[in-house]
Amino acid sequence: MECVLCKVDLKEEQATILFENHEFLGIAPLRPMAPIHVLLFPRSHYEDLPSYLSSEPESVGRLMKTASQLAAERGLQGRGFRLAWNFGPDTNQRILHPHLHLLGGAQLQDMLA
Repeated sequence: MECVLCKVDLKEEQATILFENHEFLGIAPLRPMAPIHVLLFPRSHYEDLPSYLSSEPESVGRLMKTASQLAAERGLQGRGFRLAWNFGPDTNQRILHPHLHLLGGAQLQDMLA
């Protein structure tokens, strides 16, 4: 399998795991863009974000709720945080497996992740 996030899930690729349950993993990105940056993704592989959104809307909702809970656990509820999905070449997306960025812990720049 060529998907780096699937390899992380299978423990074939190293990553700092910040969250895990039966459905999702949260890892520290290699190049964090904020003091708090968690990359959250479904353990099941999907080819891209649109296919995940259309085929598993309930899972997407649970992933977003998980991100909000992680933000609260990290003290971001009162300060604010950013949740960002990237899809397609115009976003410089490198990993096609759908993943959500949770960013916070500082005043974030106007540009999205």
